[in-house]
Amino acid sequence: MLILMNASLINTIEDIRNFLNPSDKVVFERCPKNADVVYVWIESFLVRFEYLLLNKTGKGLVKRYIEKLTGYSRAQVTRLVGEEGTKEFTF
Repeated sequence: MLILMNASLINTIEDIRNFLNPSDKVVFERCPKNADVVYVWIESFLVRFEYLLLNKTGKGLVKRYIEKLTGYSRAQVTRLVGEEGTKEFTF
């Protein structure tokens, strides 16, 4: 079954925290053929939440959210976020 999720209503760190807490029983899988789309989504999500300006707790929640929605491991997300962090974003 394919379900499309509109994440535009997730606008704050608190929204991310609320999404992650009750959804431990929900498992998300990414479509492997859409890796480029996932990378673009991750980059736009990091920019939208001004990831580089977040405190340690906020960054951890953002990374957990990305892990949950993409199906990537913690190490993969850390590596991708680290690569995005080296770019110069304009907020």
